[in-house]
Amino acid sequence: MLAAANEVDDETLRELHIMCIDEVRKINGIITYDSAARFQRND
Repeated sequence: MLAAANEVDDETLRELHIMCIDEVRKINGIITYDSAARFQRND
């Protein structure tokens, strides 16, 4: 819904999906809400 509301094109959405898959593979699917919030604040 966010992609549609922000008019993200299909190619950009596909690239973002690939980046997300790679990130999940790197962290082995283990992440906590707290660490995600900390990461977002530091970026």
